[in-house]
Amino acid sequence: MATIKDVALLANVSVATVSRVNNNSSKVSPEAKEAVLKAQQELNYHPNVTAKTIAHQNTESIGLIVADISDPYFGAMARAVDEEASKNKYSVLVNNGYHVAELEKKCLDEMIKLHCKAIIAHTLCIDDDTLASYMQNYPNIVLINRILKGFEDRCVALDDLNGAYLAVKHLISNGHKQIAYIKSTHNIPDSKNRYDGYLKALEEAKIPFEPALVVEEEPTAQGGEDGAQALLNSSKPFTAIACYNDMQAAGAMAILMDNDKKVPENISIIGFDNMFISRYLQPRLTTMLNPIKTMAITAVKIALATEEDNANYVHLFTPSLIKRFSVKDLNNF
Repeated sequence: MATIKDVALLANVSVATVSRVNNNSSKVSPEAKEAVLKAQQELNYHPNVTAKTIAHQNTESIGLIVADISDPYFGAMARAVDEEASKNKYSVLVNNGYHVAELEKKCLDEMIKLHCKAIIAHTLCIDDDTLASYMQNYPNIVLINRILKGFEDRCVALDDLNGAYLAVKHLISNGHKQIAYIKSTHNIPDSKNRYDGYLKALEEAKIPFEPALVVEEEPTAQGGEDGAQALLNSSKPFTAIACYNDMQAAGAMAILMDNDKKVPENISIIGFDNMFISRYLQPRLTTMLNPIKTMAITAVKIALATEEDNANYVHLFTPSLIKRFSVKDLNNF
C-alpha cells in the first residue's frame, strides 16, 4: 500500500506539500498540485478522508500533550500554552504521554476525537512514519521539542546539543578538565543530544573522555542525588558536574553538601533549562536558558495561523548561558 512518502517521492515534492494539497491549502503552486494529484492517481493513494473531516470539525479547545504535567518543565509549557490560547478565546485540554509511544498515540487519538481546534504535541516516542501520518491528516498539529522531516514548518524545538556544548564549554573556560555528566534515562532525542553536546565540548578541548565520570539517572531531583552519590562512590576525581536538567542539579547539590563537598568551592555544578528552582538554590544555579515559554507560545501561534498568514516564525531555538554562582573559576587558583 502506497504511503504519503511514496507520493512525495514520485511527485518530487516534500511530504508537507502533499499534505497541503490534500487539505486544499492555497500555499501550493499549480504545478506542485498537479504533480501530487498525478502521483496519487498512479500509486492509487487515497488520503484519509475521515481524519480530514474530523480535522475541520473544530471546537473551542486546544489540545496539549506533554510527557508528565507534574514535571515543572511541562508545567511551565502548559501555562504558556494556556495563556496564549486564552488570548484567542480557546481553552486547553492536557494529557500525559509519559514518553511511551502507545500512550502518546492514544493522546493524539483522543484529542482528534474531541475535535480540538489544534494540538500542541510533545510526542517524542512515536515513530516518524506514524507521526507523519497524523501530521498529514490533521493539519493543525504542531510538534514541540521535535523536528519531523517534511513538516519542519509545523515544528518548534530547542538546539539541545549546542546548549549542552555551551554549558560544558563554560566549565572548561573556567579551568575545569575533570567534568562529570549526569545523563537522563529517558530514551528521547534531547537526552541523546545533550549528552552529545557534552562529548563534543570535551573533544574540542582535547580532554580525554572518562566513562566512569558519566552516570545515567532519572531526570529528577532523586536522579540527581543518586547520580552524584554514584560519582562520589567511584573515587574518580572530578571538579565539576554537568547535569541533564536543573532538577538533577538540585539533587546533586544536596548530596554533595551532605558529603561535605561545598558548591562551588569543592565541586562546580551546571544545570539545564533555567527552571524556577534554579534561582533559589544555594548557591544560585548556573544553567542554560531553555525558552520554553516562548517556544510554547510560538507553537500555539503556528497552530492557529491561517493559510494566508506568512509570518516567519522561529522553529529552532538556541539556549543561552545564565551565569550565577555554582561554578568556580579555577583559572585564578
